[in-house]
Amino acid sequence: MSWGYSLKEALADFWQDKITTMLAIVTIAFSLLVLNFFLLLIWNLNQIVKDFKKQFQIQIYLVATAQPGEIADLEAFLRTQPEVENLKFVSQEEALEEMEEFFGADLLRGLDENPLPGSFVLDIRERFRIPRALAGLANRIKARPGVEQVEYGKESLDRLDSLFNTAVKVALLFGGFILVAIVLIVANTIRLLINLKRETVRLYRLMGARSGLVVLPFVWESLILGFFGTFLSLVLLWGIFRLFQIKLFSLVFLPYQVIFIMLGTVLLLSLVGGLISLRRVARA
Repeated sequence: MSWGYSLKEALADFWQDKITTMLAIVTIAFSLLVLNFFLLLIWNLNQIVKDFKKQFQIQIYLVATAQPGEIADLEAFLRTQPEVENLKFVSQEEALEEMEEFFGADLLRGLDENPLPGSFVLDIRERFRIPRALAGLANRIKARPGVEQVEYGKESLDRLDSLFNTAVKVALLFGGFILVAIVLIVANTIRLLINLKRETVRLYRLMGARSGLVVLPFVWESLILGFFGTFLSLVLLWGIFRLFQIKLFSLVFLPYQVIFIMLGTVLLLSLVGGLISLRRVARA
């Protein structure tokens, strides 16, 4: 029996039992929509974290009494640190000029002394832009003579990482339940379709039909359920995405690689669900 003929039979049965199959597709779609929403959230959170880290710098503020020798020693120390990609020293005079340029000279007019400290600005290598590595580097810098304060946006970085990790954990938890649910939905739907076609299956058996003649259309129906369930969930997700994108322009949709992986996974699980219900038919 050709796969093409069995596909034709499956499509005919699909249309004939459209209420049962459509209910299964809608159930799969809304189940996947929950998972896909978390995937979309995780993907965008990951992009936000990456963008934040691309612009990431460490600011080292020196004490007002820092001596040239201490500054030179600190610079030499910083250049030996594996986390540091580039560094720039900003003197008190340069800091004052930058502030006057930004806020205007009137703001600091009348001050007898320059209140701004000298500082170093560090660019960090990408692989070290994680909280643990940054905290370690900051602690080493704080212990150096002449250092007043080290700032690197620790709270913002920790908050972003915590939010991202929480979203991943929730997605994994829901994802496990949803993927198991897809197997059960397809298995129960195929079992129902088999029961509806019980007389046809029995007739094929009496005529001496091979197992493929009976089984393959149901295999195709399993894959059809998974495919259209995934397609409908993506359409719904796209609608939600466009709704939020109107207000949040920086949102990005799931890349095609993720979509193909998700589709392949759902098709595989749909096939498993179908085969679970087809075991008795194949053995009969």
